[in-house]
Amino acid sequence: MNREEINKMFGVTDEQLDRMAAEYESGDWEGVVGPIVPGGGRSC
Repeated sequence: MNREEINKMFGVTDEQLDRMAAEYESGDWEGVVGPIVPGGGRSC
């Protein structure tokens, strides 16, 4: 699967992803991350 197919599957564009990443990469991101714990993925 290439990047364009993945973007289409999730309904995003490269431009949208770049904007979201820029906020994080610049250090201005004010989001919240849940607890970080060791182990594999969690199934809900």
